Amino acid sequence: CAADLIEGLPESVVKTKGNQKALLNYLAAAAKAVQRPDFDKAIERIEFALQRTDGCAMNGVPDGNGVGRDWVETCDAQFGIDRCLNEARGALR
Repeated sequence: CAADLIEGLPESVVKTKGNQKALLNYLAAAAKAVQRPDFDKAIERIEFALQRTDGCAMNGVPDGNGVGRDWVETCDAQFGIDRCLNEARGALR
């Protein structure tokens, strides 16, 4: 769910292509952790991705520059990704 949404994002919606790739890498690492099974590690990786896509859910706007800045820059895109990531995290708990 989240990987498909992230992969389909246009360049105008992500900070950089590198950030988009990093989000996909977090999700790939989470999937590998589930296969081991290491659910704690999978949840950790999902939470790393959530930290970069949660500004709209937390504050109504994407987080700006700085340490916790969001890599997805529109609320429309963030809401779908946030929903998928939270569903995945919930399923692992």
